[in-house]
Amino acid sequence: MYKYYLAISLAVLVSFTILAAIISPRINNNDSSAIIEADRAAYLQVNNAHFEPLNQIMIILSQYGREVAWTMAGVLLFIFGGWTGKKKLL
Repeated sequence: MYKYYLAISLAVLVSFTILAAIISPRINNNDSSAIIEADRAAYLQVNNAHFEPLNQIMIILSQYGREVAWTMAGVLLFIFGGWTGKKKLL
């Protein structure tokens, strides 16, 4: 069993290293590569996706920090957690 984990771990590490070398601008200066263009498009799609209500929630959480986040989590756990959720808070 240990050998399988080792083999899978090495395969994932080698795959990551190869992909990082293909995408890295320090190694590959070819900006017109299909992989680099797909990577850039995915990056822009994720970072330009904004949902206004979620933006406001994230601004509030950033301003007030963990006090608001943990209070909201506790309230939601108390409301939706049933008996187990209420036990966790007490």
